Amino acid sequence: MAKKAAPRAASAIAKTCLATQIRRLDRVITRIYDDELRPYGIKSTQLTLLANIALAGEIQPGELGRELDLEKSTVSRNVARLIDAGWVRSRKGEDARSVELQITPAGRRLLDQAHAGWKAAQKKARSLLGAKTAD
Repeated sequence: MAKKAAPRAASAIAKTCLATQIRRLDRVITRIYDDELRPYGIKSTQLTLLANIALAGEIQPGELGRELDLEKSTVSRNVARLIDAGWVRSRKGEDARSVELQITPAGRRLLDQAHAGWKAAQKKARSLLGAKTAD
């Protein structure tokens, strides 16, 4: 059976959509970071949250999500993993409804240790993208 010619719109979308290309690039780059961070037991998304919690000192999950432009469910899921691993602690905030996140001493050690994996991933990602694109 002969292959039916794709309509022009479908062909243009399938072959040139920037959103699709960027999502694919995101998956490739994420894989690079996750591969380098695997020996430390953390994923790139979790390391980003951990670093931002460390920088803030104390931060509410909603504020963390807004700063990183992340969905609430993504923040909740990953923060729960950080807490379960002992890298972050949560405590009640000033009012009963709020929660404050803080990095733990174990989280600080992990951040220092995983920095080497992160640097290796940065180098690989920059090489893949090229310096001009990375900058």
